[in-house]
Amino acid sequence: MPYVFDLEDIDDLQIEVDLQGSSSINFTLGYDTDSNLLALMSVMLVSGESYLEASFERILDLQFALRTVNLESGAVSDPDYDSRNAGNYIPRQHRPDVLNNILKCIESLLYRENPDYLTMETFLPQLEGKPLKKYAVIEEHIRMLGYELQDKFRDNDTGVDYWFFRRKPI
Repeated sequence: MPYVFDLEDIDDLQIEVDLQGSSSINFTLGYDTDSNLLALMSVMLVSGESYLEASFERILDLQFALRTVNLESGAVSDPDYDSRNAGNYIPRQHRPDVLNNILKCIESLLYRENPDYLTMETFLPQLEGKPLKKYAVIEEHIRMLGYELQDKFRDNDTGVDYWFFRRKPI
């Protein structure tokens, strides 16, 4: 059977914490019984200290990526941050649903971790128009969750876009 898109209902989110202290939520996108693969979206908060020259306390980096799980061996792929591969697992008409799941995951992770600072970056350089639109939606959602944008820029050398947020004081 070819790949079947079967987006997981994420009402019952499970946050996983790895040995490095990174938090993540994975949800199923679909499966391919011919190749015995399960496609996942991983939304992660990882240590963000290495991204900035200045030192900040309690800074995390927001990341989201595709992963696959081999259903025979249980092996999980490394995160695939390249949005050009999304079409392999996420039909165009379902991308808004996947983005909504990502927003729910971000909310749960930020409430659990409550970082003082948050960073985010694009994987691909020189994004314009539609490809950059999901980041604008995520930026607005992060603002609604109590963070203010401190800096947003495109690196002149790499073309990668960066965001730097600070949690609003209570």
